[in-house]
Amino acid sequence: FVARMAQALRLEAGHRVLEVGTGSGYQAAVLAHLAGQVDSIDRYATLASLAGQRTAALKLSNVRIHVGDGMDGLKQKAPFDRIILTGAVEEIPGALLAQLAPGGILMAPVGLAGKPQIMTRITRDEGGDRSEELETVRMVSLIRGAAERL
Repeated sequence: FVARMAQALRLEAGHRVLEVGTGSGYQAAVLAHLAGQVDSIDRYATLASLAGQRTAALKLSNVRIHVGDGMDGLKQKAPFDRIILTGAVEEIPGALLAQLAPGGILMAPVGLAGKPQIMTRITRDEGGDRSEELETVRMVSLIRGAAERL
């Protein structure tokens, strides 16, 4: 699944990527080999810390792990060429769309919690944002806010 999503992002070596939902850091590590810079954000400090240790052990100097509300993205690092959400949302947060660069791609599983969702790819070009439904998925929902503990 991680490989299919990375392929669907159409990554290039110079791209700046925002991953929302770091988890173990596995996908961030994969993305690091395909993009120029990866910023990954997780609401759980424990997960972010462990993922940071893993990416450091792998000597992935182009990965930065952050703790915070991924639904807000990382305004201070925007714009991003690619944004990927690793958990489902009922609708794509406007704050994330606002951080997508011209020519950028945002991928997110869109749908209700506990139900199948649609992996959606939004491509931004001169004509505006174009949305494509790629496949049906079932993912945990992203939760707003930074967590106090895991």
